[in-house]
Amino acid sequence: MKRVKAFVLVQALLVASLFFSGYKEADTAATVKLYWDERNSLSWEHFKPMAGRHNNDAAMSSIAIESRSVIDKTGAFIRIRASFDPQKSWVKNDCQTAYILNHEQMHYNIVEIYARKLRMAIANTTFKQYTFKEDYYRLFDRLTSEHEACQELYDQETNHSIYKEDQEVWNIKIRAELDSLEEYAAPMVKLRIRK
Repeated sequence: MKRVKAFVLVQALLVASLFFSGYKEADTAATVKLYWDERNSLSWEHFKPMAGRHNNDAAMSSIAIESRSVIDKTGAFIRIRASFDPQKSWVKNDCQTAYILNHEQMHYNIVEIYARKLRMAIANTTFKQYTFKEDYYRLFDRLTSEHEACQELYDQETNHSIYKEDQEVWNIKIRAELDSLEEYAAPMVKLRIRK
C-alpha cells in the first residue's frame, strides 16, 4: 500500500512541476479570458474597438491553447482549453461586420481543433514516469507548431477573409474537423503514467 501511495505522490509531483514551470492558465480579474464553447460564439463586444490601426488587418484575435494540471482522488488530469483574450483582441471601428466576425470565429475554432487533437494525443499516450515532462512538452510543442501553420494557411488561402469562396471552403472544413473530433470535446483528459 505504501508503494502505491508513493507512486501516486511521485506522479502528482511530476504533473504539478510540469505546470508550475511553464504552460499555465491565467485567471485574474485583469485578464478575463473566454474558453471555447460550442454554445457561445464570439461577438464584437469581445474585441476592443481600434480607430486608425496602422496595418491591413480588419481585426485580430488573441487566441491560444492552454493547459493546466488537475489532481484529485481519481488520478492526474490535464485540462486543455482553447482560449480567447478580449484584452488583447481588437477590431477596426469600420470593420465590425458579421462576415469579419465569422472569419475571427474560425480562427478561434481552429484553436479548438488543435486543443482536441492534443487531448486525443494525450488520451492515446501512456507516459513514462521519468520522462513525462519532456514527452508532454514535445507533444504540446508539435501540436502548437501544427496549429500555427494551420492558422497561417487559413489566412493565406482566404487572404484574411477577402476570398469569399475560399472562406466558405474553410468554414465547411473547420466544421467537419470539429465534428470528427467531437469525442475529444471535453477539456479534461486523464493521464496514463507508468514507471
